[in-house]
Amino acid sequence: MGNGNGPSDSEQKEKCILCNSHDSPTPAGINTIFDFQRTVYFCESCRLYFLGAQPAPAELEKFYTENYYSAPENSGLIYKLRSRFSQVRAWSQYLFMHRIIGRTGSEPGKSILEVGSSDGVLLAIFRSHGWKIRGLEYSEFSVRKARETRHIELERKDILDLDPDAEKFDCIVLSHSLEHMNDPVGVLEHCKRLLSPHGHIFVELPLAPLAAECTTEELGLYLNTTHLYDFRPDSLEKLACAAGLKKVALARYFYHIPAFFNRYSAAVGKSLMIGTLPLSHPLELGAVLCTAVVINARFTAHADPMMPVDIDAPWAGFGDVLRIILEK
Repeated sequence: MGNGNGPSDSEQKEKCILCNSHDSPTPAGINTIFDFQRTVYFCESCRLYFLGAQPAPAELEKFYTENYYSAPENSGLIYKLRSRFSQVRAWSQYLFMHRIIGRTGSEPGKSILEVGSSDGVLLAIFRSHGWKIRGLEYSEFSVRKARETRHIELERKDILDLDPDAEKFDCIVLSHSLEHMNDPVGVLEHCKRLLSPHGHIFVELPLAPLAAECTTEELGLYLNTTHLYDFRPDSLEKLACAAGLKKVALARYFYHIPAFFNRYSAAVGKSLMIGTLPLSHPLELGAVLCTAVVINARFTAHADPMMPVDIDAPWAGFGDVLRIILEK
């Protein structure tokens, strides 16, 4: 997944990888996902969250290969529900890319590389529109599901192992994968070298909440994940700049919630992302169920099941994402 050789543990604890500030990073939360408890820091200067004492690249590869998508957690109904919402998000991503990149993006014969392809849901959409597809994925479970359900052969290979002198791509996608990598700047720099002359890079990742935009419990839950970095719009732009890439578009998206239920967006996002229902809160439960109906209806009608959000609006909840399209 392009872990690369990120900063050392001691450097991670002391400074931000984007602005190199030694003074501004402050403890923001605790992460217990990996082999021992680690501190999550927040850089006041560029508003980047980052995990101190990061796992080594070999540890991450082992974790994502064996643990991230385990069969027991993704079998039966659970897998079907996750798969459905993956399709919803992938269709929204495709529509966004198609609108921004333009008509030439749908020409047959164009090539797309996805880094961290899950079960190939987004690649399947591009393939149906005439693109030549290639996907990289560590998880054995996801590789098998892509083969069984979509007839797509994914490669268990690191993005940094691809040779820019041997192959080029018209589009490179990192959907909810860049925040899991040790060296996101280095990964984007390598992606830049893999682009065709007029190619584009698409990145989608979660929008990280500020402490003032959520409860202490929500922030703690958000930061206690497999993310090594969490971004705000300004830190994502700084990341692109550090990699020598130009921004074509930057946007925020969230689930298409009926206007009446906007006040319950945090509950909706948490339920759809984590798989829990607020059974003790009837209005929140109604918001979740109505939103699920709306986004599935829009998806079935080939409309966008997600909606744009003002880039400066407060955090909407889990499921609030940033999208950026970059070029050389």
